[in-house]
Amino acid sequence: MAKKPLYGKLNIVQDQIEVAIVAFFSEKTGEYSIENLNPITESRNRIEFTYLDELYKVDFHFNNDGTTTIDLSPGGPDPIKTELANYIKTSSICTIDKISNFDNPWFVFEDFNYDDFIAVISLIKEQDNVKESEYKKTDIAEIWSLKSTPGEKVNVSFFKKNKKAVIQGKPLTLFSDIYTSLISLMDIENVPAIMNQQTYVAEKVTKKSIEAELENYLPNCSDKISSKVRILCYQSIFNLKIHDEMFDYGFLSFPSLKLLEGHLKYIMKDKSIQLKDGNFSMFIKDPLERQKYILHPEYDSYFTAKQKNAVNNAYTFYNIHRHSIFHWGNIDSPIKGRDTTIVHDRPDTAHGIINNALDIVNSYYM
Repeated sequence: MAKKPLYGKLNIVQDQIEVAIVAFFSEKTGEYSIENLNPITESRNRIEFTYLDELYKVDFHFNNDGTTTIDLSPGGPDPIKTELANYIKTSSICTIDKISNFDNPWFVFEDFNYDDFIAVISLIKEQDNVKESEYKKTDIAEIWSLKSTPGEKVNVSFFKKNKKAVIQGKPLTLFSDIYTSLISLMDIENVPAIMNQQTYVAEKVTKKSIEAELENYLPNCSDKISSKVRILCYQSIFNLKIHDEMFDYGFLSFPSLKLLEGHLKYIMKDKSIQLKDGNFSMFIKDPLERQKYILHPEYDSYFTAKQKNAVNNAYTFYNIHRHSIFHWGNIDSPIKGRDTTIVHDRPDTAHGIINNALDIVNSYYM
């Protein structure tokens, strides 16, 4: 029996080959440029790229059985071509091997509006702890490398030809912020397909199953929330099903906290209560409970007793958990040698935050 070539008959998602190549080079420090994937024959497609001023060619054979063979022979062998082929073979667009869960994921957002994408990137870059470390524009994509103060790095790309937005990086705070901002702009019917990328879930997730579960989690208000809040509800419910092994599960809780923020903003808009500089200035610390927040007495008349209790709980919960997930703790704690930073190293911790956030939203409408 003939031996299968090292890069032969791979189960590759063919329309994401360009995405994978951009992701590969975005991790490199050297200068590069990439051409489009162009057909040479009916089944052979070639991509040309330069790296450190050298031109390289790699062919991709789209086989009749739906598999793909990577051919490194055009122009002769080279270590960078082999490294690229190995990267693709072990990436999430190739299913020949089980991919390490959340090792270095990317998510692809199909049919994304370019202006919306630029708006998201601009808002992210305006954050005090985020800076753009590099920007590149190639023939097929624009790529931004963003870094946050804690040392997180996330690459975001936009492919104008196919209207694809791509985010790649470790699923920490910066990644979560960009991911949640992008998914909130997607049409609801496309959300399950995006959420199901690169995650292991206990059961098959469909749009219908998530919608059905929304009724269970928000029986009092599933028909009262806005479309964007609804999308974050879907993401939160979906995250309850993720069973990947991670070092920090705070990533899973992020959408539910953004959901609470949106929930509170819509309530204040409905009550004609203005936010000052985008902040929830209508809340003050409870003089009787150190960590609890309550509405300033001047707003009492806007709410029923149950509503007031619900918004107090919502902002208190949001404030406590948002800060613990987004920010580093006190490294100069009075307890010698103790860093007070909270790391959610168990999935049930993140799942508990999600469930509580959904319960708090539902309680306002009782």
